[in-house]
Amino acid sequence: MIQSVNQISLYKKIDEKLLNVSGIKFHPVELSYDNLSNNDEQYIDVSNVENKEFQINEFDAMWSPSENNLRIKQTLTIDNPSKLFGDDGITCIGNVIGIAAHIHSKESGFQKTVNFDSIRNQNEKKEININYQFPTSTIRGVVHLDFFFYLKEVNDTRPYFANKSGMLLSGEGFNSIDLIIDGSGSSFPMTEFEEKDGPLWKIEQNWADPEEDTFEASNVNIALNIKHRLFPELKKETRVINQAMMMSIMTQAMSLITQQVIIIEKHDVEDEESLIPGTILSAVSYWVKTFEIDTTNIFSIQNSFMKNIERQSLEGDNND
Repeated sequence: MIQSVNQISLYKKIDEKLLNVSGIKFHPVELSYDNLSNNDEQYIDVSNVENKEFQINEFDAMWSPSENNLRIKQTLTIDNPSKLFGDDGITCIGNVIGIAAHIHSKESGFQKTVNFDSIRNQNEKKEININYQFPTSTIRGVVHLDFFFYLKEVNDTRPYFANKSGMLLSGEGFNSIDLIIDGSGSSFPMTEFEEKDGPLWKIEQNWADPEEDTFEASNVNIALNIKHRLFPELKKETRVINQAMMMSIMTQAMSLITQQVIIIEKHDVEDEESLIPGTILSAVSYWVKTFEIDTTNIFSIQNSFMKNIERQSLEGDNND
C-alpha cells in the first residue's frame, strides 16, 4: 500500500541535487479528448502554459466535461537511473522504485492512487509515458494530480533508507498538475445538434432560477449545428477568421444571457457575498466584473461586451 500521509522524513528522499544528477525531467503536459463528430483524438493546445494549472475551456471552448472524456499525457525521462540507487541514492541497488500519482478532486467526489511504471537500477536512460483518461461526466471543479516516487519492491535494506514497500521517496510538489474543469464563468457549456438548413448556432435556455441553477449544459448552453456548412470552420482554430467567428458567437451568447438575467429578470450581480459559486448568476457576475460591462441597458451591455472582449483578446495576442 502506498503511503500518502505527511510525515517527518527519517530516511533519504530525492532532493534538488539528486534530481539534477539523475537527470529527472517531466516534459510538457498534453491534453486531448475524443471528437464526438468523427471519433478522432482532438488535442488541446496548452503549449504556452508556463505553470501546470490548466483552465480547460480557456484553450478549447468546444470541450465539455458532460459530453467529452479528457486524456492527459506526459513523458518522464531519467537520464541516469543508476544515480537513484546505492549509497548516494535513495534506495538499495536491488530494490525497485515506483512512479505514481495521487489523483483527487473534492468537487468530483473521488480520490485514487494510480501506479504508472517501475524504475530499476540501470545505466541506460529511462523513459516513462504517463497516460491517464477521465471518462465523460466524471470530473468537475478542480482535479489535482500529485506525482511521487515510492519504494515499490524491497529486496535489501540499509540504515537511513526507506525499508518498507509504499514509503515515499519524493517530497511534496514533486510534479503537481491542476486541471480546472469548470470555473466561475470563464468556460461556456457547449452542445451540438443536427438541423439541415438550420442556423449555425443557437442558445438553449432552460434555467428556472439563475441564483440557484448551475452554469452547465442542462440549464444553458451554446448549441452548434454540425450540419451547417460553416461548422467545420469553427474547428480550424489556427486561422484568425475562425477564432473571430467563435469569439463573436461567445460574445453574443454572453450578452444575451446577461441581458436576460439583469435587465429582464432583474437579478443583482453586485452583491458577491450572496452569490452561490457555480451558478448562472455567479457566471454573469464574473463576466460583468472581468469584462467591465456597462449594465445600464441592453445596448450598453452588448457594446461593452464587444469592445472589451476584443480588447482583452488583442492584449493577450500582443503578449504572446
